[in-house]
Amino acid sequence: MNVPYFDAHCDTVTEDKGLFDNGLAVDLAKEDYSPRAQIFAVYGDSEKHVLDGRFDRAVETLAETARNNEKFAFCRSVNEIALHTEKGRTAGLLSVEGAEVLACSPERLEMAASQGLIMTGITWNHANLLSGSCVEAPERGLTELGKLYVQTAARLNLAVDVSHLSPAGTMQVIELAPGRVLASHSNAYALCPHPRNLTDDQFRAIALSGGVAGINLYTPFLTENDRKIRKSRQEAAECIIAHIRHFACLTPLGTKPIVLGCDFDGCDLLPAGLKTSADMETLYFALLNAGFTKEETDGIFFNNLLRFLQQTGKA
Repeated sequence: MNVPYFDAHCDTVTEDKGLFDNGLAVDLAKEDYSPRAQIFAVYGDSEKHVLDGRFDRAVETLAETARNNEKFAFCRSVNEIALHTEKGRTAGLLSVEGAEVLACSPERLEMAASQGLIMTGITWNHANLLSGSCVEAPERGLTELGKLYVQTAARLNLAVDVSHLSPAGTMQVIELAPGRVLASHSNAYALCPHPRNLTDDQFRAIALSGGVAGINLYTPFLTENDRKIRKSRQEAAECIIAHIRHFACLTPLGTKPIVLGCDFDGCDLLPAGLKTSADMETLYFALLNAGFTKEETDGIFFNNLLRFLQQTGKA
């Protein structure tokens, strides 16, 4: 049985340890998954990193990797995903996690879109010129510059990522860019009350606007007693599936608004048996064994995210 794989969020840290030093791209370059794709998030913390030029360096790193690895393709548009996956390549796409990487600038966002950007986040954990985050100044929504940034993203047909954004900012983004909003790596707050997770109302609003949410494997976002799921594969799978079931019950859309946002390379606490993308086949068959249909499972693992990106319109 072919297992597809499309992950909405993996951190790209070019200066610190190289794009693929964690082994993720090596895993995806194997032919275990078909089709297979990955969105790499260019993340930068102004307290640790030099942000000027960081996005440009990530673009060049992806392009260089594609030149040197015939099994990998840097996709600058959604249409290129099918072109390359049909040829057995891993499709790699770019997003930014925190608009500081683009100087919180609508003009720089437009330039990044021309360089191949598919998706933009608004904040990381720090508040910035565009909005408060879910961690810092969570009561603050979008500034006027933030609204212009989101409107620019919508005009450019980019997806807008609200993971890490403040609650008020999240609802404003949904209003400003309906159909283009996702939470790339956030779980269900009802099951794990962490500020990085989505409340039921937030998930419903995203889903009913045409968006998706990516299941995050960082264990503190899955359960408050996360030590248990770092030791037991069975409990880990059951916990992840519980988040999927919870989201699926919130709208008439079922599993269609649910995707993967594993956060490999962005976190160090992961569930037992799910340490890299190479392990995700385990979750695929656990979903089938738990009663999800192949169509639903293929949707979560690939088709739902592809369909969402296609509707944003960046061809």
